[in-house]
Amino acid sequence: MIPSSFIFTETPGTIAARRQAHALTGALVRFVVIGVGALLAYAGLEQSFVPAFPEIAAWQMRFLLAASLLVPVYQVHLRFCFSAEMPHLRTLSRYAAVQMAVVALAALFSQLAHGVVGLPHLTTVMLVFVATAGVNFSVLKVWAFSPR
Repeated sequence: MIPSSFIFTETPGTIAARRQAHALTGALVRFVVIGVGALLAYAGLEQSFVPAFPEIAAWQMRFLLAASLLVPVYQVHLRFCFSAEMPHLRTLSRYAAVQMAVVALAALFSQLAHGVVGLPHLTTVMLVFVATAGVNFSVLKVWAFSPR
């Protein structure tokens, strides 16, 4: 027979910590799913719009398409991942700043992984997506959607 002092009992603090960890994991999973959806939407728009408007440079069209998705993806992230109760002007401007930084970071990661290390393209894309998604989520959670 096991003495009752050896039986693990959860305290309210450990239960709360576990619930918080589950909530954070759920938010991260939703964040990635939304990001994949946005990526697919962008890829579809790019395949349609770049050839349809040859008078506009491809890089300019890609920029416009990415910019057109910024606010809708922000709204979905806000609703399903971050639940911030702050003014949109503050959170949207921070969100846009983080997204611009993430694009630069993705370019840097891509150059390092593919150009310097010589990883295959698909491996590079997957590594860059995972690395930038983690950084993106963390910075958005801690800074862009933080009440401080």
